Amino acid sequence: MTASAKAYRQFAESDYRLRECFGSIIHAFMNIPLNTSRKAISKNEEDHYPPNDYIDEQSGAQCFMHRHASGQRDSLHIHFFKRWQPPHIELNQQITTHIAALDLSLTGEPLGWFLVNQWVVGDYWQEAKKTLKFAKEWRIDDGNSKQDSYLPNKLIANWLNTVMSLAVKTSLPELLHERDKRIDRALSLNPNRQILLDKRIEVMGYSRFY
Repeated sequence: MTASAKAYRQFAESDYRLRECFGSIIHAFMNIPLNTSRKAISKNEEDHYPPNDYIDEQSGAQCFMHRHASGQRDSLHIHFFKRWQPPHIELNQQITTHIAALDLSLTGEPLGWFLVNQWVVGDYWQEAKKTLKFAKEWRIDDGNSKQDSYLPNKLIANWLNTVMSLAVKTSLPELLHERDKRIDRALSLNPNRQILLDKRIEVMGYSRFY
């Protein structure tokens, strides 16, 4: 069995267990168990699920789900970040780097991975090699044994960890490197262009889920 096939199998198992409890990753992030009253997810992009994000202070893993209109489509997705402390800058708090976003159908099926331009999230931008390192390190603990409101339960934590592990072994490396090549090509044509702040460019790469 290849590494990617093994990673997909692990994700599929975690997805099955999560659906048994919540029905979908959408309702899991909204904390609505199966067989309880459903409500629609807000289309206001400022509304995060969970409200304060999932944050693992130890590993620096962070993520949230939200929904909003993006271009011509209704976009529902999970943003994955790495919180970290730059070694050469004295800061009193961690900064965040956006790793990737997972595109979801409105029923919670993973559709693909995409990368956003820096202005979209206002993060501390990192090139592909460093961002991929963050992705490989990304792991969130569960709050089942800790009284920490920012950690997910075990089912959600397993789902998140396996989906990121799958991305690292499949589409994410190429997606990140192609993004950097796109930026390099644009700057070779116009060295003064501030491409990371160009609001005409929101998405900087998309790849199918698996």
